[in-house]
Amino acid sequence: MIRSVWGAVERGSLHVTHTRGPVVFRWCAGVAVLLEYLLNYQQRAFLFGIDAFMPIGAVEATPPLDMYANLSSPWQFELLFHAGLALAFLWTIGWRTHLTTPLNLLFWASLRARNSTVWGGGDAFLQLAMFYLCFANVAACGAWHVRRPPRGVLAVLHNASVFLCIFQLCVVYIMAGTWKLQGTTWPTGTALYYATRTGEFHFPGVSELLYKDPSLSTIMCYGTILFQVGFPFLVFLNEKTRILAASMGVVFHLGIATAMGLTTFAAILIGADLMILGDAEYVRIESWLSRFRGWCRGLVFKPAKGLENPR
Repeated sequence: MIRSVWGAVERGSLHVTHTRGPVVFRWCAGVAVLLEYLLNYQQRAFLFGIDAFMPIGAVEATPPLDMYANLSSPWQFELLFHAGLALAFLWTIGWRTHLTTPLNLLFWASLRARNSTVWGGGDAFLQLAMFYLCFANVAACGAWHVRRPPRGVLAVLHNASVFLCIFQLCVVYIMAGTWKLQGTTWPTGTALYYATRTGEFHFPGVSELLYKDPSLSTIMCYGTILFQVGFPFLVFLNEKTRILAASMGVVFHLGIATAMGLTTFAAILIGADLMILGDAEYVRIESWLSRFRGWCRGLVFKPAKGLENPR
């Protein structure tokens, strides 16, 4: 029995089923990191430089994530910042990911450690996920086609890394949902009303739809809690519920990006939601999209009446 169980574990460890998901996560997370570099580009010296508003040493960083704390001149800061920006771009396009993944993590995490006031919860998740993915192949496929599937020990490391990312995502969702239940605004259905009424998360033309319709706001509050608490069960139940969980997560975070302006947070979590899908699910989605494109093409280029091919 022990031998058979070990054989099943070994086969599961060596059989790689998630090659496309990590690639999609790399695209989404890479775009988010690039946006964070570019959005802070004009104010980079004020936020992260030698004479930034937060003095060096005000926030203790764990080596080697203290690269910015050891700088002594502005040109060193500029060199380090632009090197991090270049690494983020190379990682996003998939260039030598076995090298750029850990280097991108080092440079970006050092920037986070230099000034912790400009980051959010999505960045904390990304830093942990990027560490796990240092041991995975995040360039195992191009577009929809597998080109370099991991083998042997690399397959075991890849599977373990992807599983840890998915497990961490489930922890994030279920903790977010249970914390909401312990408050007062979410169980009463008023949380989104108060959030969209603030200037920080107000998006003109969209936020009004929520705080002017109490019923819609209440339904979305309860739906958010149900989605977050139920997410781990949907992920590990079966293939169909996994696709449902990923779809709900994408829609959920697109709504956050639109209504609350949390663009980089949404991009990171959308990439994480899409990483839960295995290669079989991506093949199925590709088939659906192909049939949908064919249906749309048939509507647009419908043959004239009387010119159809005779049967």
